[in-house]
Amino acid sequence: MPESTRADAPSSIAVTGFALTVYPIAVERDYLSRAAAVKRVLAHLRFFNNGPDGRGPEAISHRGFYYHFLDMESGLRTWKSEASTIDTTYLIAGALTAAQYFDRHTTEEHELRRLADEL
Repeated sequence: MPESTRADAPSSIAVTGFALTVYPIAVERDYLSRAAAVKRVLAHLRFFNNGPDGRGPEAISHRGFYYHFLDMESGLRTWKSEASTIDTTYLIAGALTAAQYFDRHTTEEHELRRLADEL
């Protein structure tokens, strides 16, 4: 999710966390189908669970804390951003919110909950 509406804006993990919280609301208000929301949440959670960890520009996290800004194209750390405790908290809170909402006994929703727990 982009940090702002600027054309060259990087992704923000905090904004991504808020988006993960918004998907259940979008489903409840019929802005988005449940299946479409699950697909989007899974894309986010798979990315954050499988992304490279480290200190260099090729990483998205370091020791469980995610870098605040990520490149919108590659998904990798950008602007020499810091590993942020508060922004990681927003990301994880959004993942846990989505995991609580998407509670059906489907393969996709089971995976979603597992990935959120792994974060």
